Amino acid sequence: MTVIARRSLTPLLGAVVVILALRFAWLAIEAATRRSDGFGAYYTSAVLLRDGDDVAHFYDDRWFNAQVGAIVPGVQDIYTPNPPTTAALMLPLAPLSYGTARTIWTVLNLMLLAVVLWWMAREARLSTPWALGLASLALIAEPVYANLRQGQAYVLLLALTVFTWHGYRSRRDGLAGIALGLMLVFKTAGILLPLLLIRRRRWFALGATCVTGLIVFLASLLTMGESAWRTYFDVVSGQRNEADFAVTAYQNQFSLVHHLFVFDPQWNPHPLFQQRVVGEWLSFVATTAVVAAALLILWRSRSDDLSLGALVIASIVISPYSLDYHYTLLLLPIAILVGDFERGRAGWSWVPLASGCLLIAAPLPYLSTRLSSGAWALLAYPKLYGALLLLGLSMFQSLRDLPESVEHDQISLAASRLALNDV
Repeated sequence: MTVIARRSLTPLLGAVVVILALRFAWLAIEAATRRSDGFGAYYTSAVLLRDGDDVAHFYDDRWFNAQVGAIVPGVQDIYTPNPPTTAALMLPLAPLSYGTARTIWTVLNLMLLAVVLWWMAREARLSTPWALGLASLALIAEPVYANLRQGQAYVLLLALTVFTWHGYRSRRDGLAGIALGLMLVFKTAGILLPLLLIRRRRWFALGATCVTGLIVFLASLLTMGESAWRTYFDVVSGQRNEADFAVTAYQNQFSLVHHLFVFDPQWNPHPLFQQRVVGEWLSFVATTAVVAAALLILWRSRSDDLSLGALVIASIVISPYSLDYHYTLLLLPIAILVGDFERGRAGWSWVPLASGCLLIAAPLPYLSTRLSSGAWALLAYPKLYGALLLLGLSMFQSLRDLPESVEHDQISLAASRLALNDV
């Protein structure tokens, strides 16, 4: 982008961001004044934890749903599949009324989102027009709005992911490890990110991750009891057989395969094929392929940024619990890819980049009942397809690094020989 183009675009994009920010603030006010299931579950679990209830009971869906309805009238939700530690996230807000707690949480999310967007643009070295473009995308993205509407925690998790990225890039391994450890132990988010630390032999960061997780885990054992964790692992280990994963609200490869192949009279009465065994095998193959793609990027790319972004994407895609608001975390891989784009490494890759962003951000009707039967279900997973496009683009960029790497090595070797000849 030329200097003249940047100067002409910056005021226009700045005006767009201001308008979108005002719209987003209005939506935030509306969300803060309504009861929502996501925040309702967080708030209820914190209140129950404060009152000394057995956290193991949280995994009894009927019991917990009744508690949610009693504490937040008109709201229904369950606690599963969150780990016991998730209940502590809203513990500082538990003494407050639901309305006050919801308002505070919404304001904190708005402030945190603004800081995180600025920080991502700074770390990715985006020029002002591209930074404003990233902000515009975040302010219209359906996952971000879903996070706001339901009072979810994924803006906070995005901030922790950016903390991990910043700590890794600046070699503040303690910061990176603590942020990643908190993500893993409180919400099991970014499950594949430790692979980057292992691959690059960042042992102090990996140790900080493990120590942080262990400290929080031991503290939860003392305050919640081991029965909470035992119940959690029992419930989660058996949940992969739950038929409701086939509902298109789950935007991940596990849900797609099960929707196409696994029949259930209530949740999936019209699959494309009724082949449960085939569905189970294809799900395993799809998960393996996604992890293998992320590992290929990790092993072959010279860019740790691309590797981290790919691991974030793969962590979302392979999780059977990934819903729309989980895709808020993909703002970081998008920022990394946009940075690659701006530095003149894009070529035709702007097409999958733009397409992936559109599929993830647009409020497409993937929950429509018209897309729940037969082959139509292939159109019901836009966020999954967008994530896979970004993962494929990351792979292309990482493989594209190889000739440059070889050329760089050859130049370095030639320079060394010249230096020896001079001597």
